[in-house]
Amino acid sequence: MKESATWKVQPRLRALAESGLLTPGSRRNAGAQIMRATEFLAWLTEADLTLRRCDQATLDRWHATHLGHRRVSCKSFFDWARSSGRIARLDIPATPARPGQPLTQHRRLQILRKLLTDNAIDLRLRVAFTLLLLCGQPLSRIVRLTIDDVVTSGDSVSIRCGEPPTPVPEPFADLVLDLIDQRTNMRTATNPNSP
Repeated sequence: MKESATWKVQPRLRALAESGLLTPGSRRNAGAQIMRATEFLAWLTEADLTLRRCDQATLDRWHATHLGHRRVSCKSFFDWARSSGRIARLDIPATPARPGQPLTQHRRLQILRKLLTDNAIDLRLRVAFTLLLLCGQPLSRIVRLTIDDVVTSGDSVSIRCGEPPTPVPEPFADLVLDLIDQRTNMRTATNPNSP
């Protein structure tokens, strides 16, 4: 198991960190992958089996008795074990994706109205989810935005999600400018000018 974390999970985390894309979500995902692989190996040990002695019936039994998110978290471990010859060339059962419910235009407008008017919701969340609903930007892109991506010209506000910058309509533009003015953790010595 340590080899899997060293040769697969750890290099991926290092690459993300070096590119500036390491997020709390990617750290949680890596932790979940290690936990699920550890659980699988413990499950094999309880059955008096080793990874090399794991056969298709055993792997299928594990998949049948574990919830979908555990199977998904363990898939990269199974792929690594199979490609490195630590487990037989078994068929790793696919986890069917559950189709999400599309958001209706009526529901989308309800959520936008709440985000634009409910001051009880954290301002960062209001801006992030409004960007998601208005511009269709994935959260992985939204969390990388900086104040340098907000372009103001006279009374107009745009956000650089790509080129050219996307115009931001009112009243959302006010929320974006409020967020810039009210950024958190700006009073420490290392952060006074952080974008």
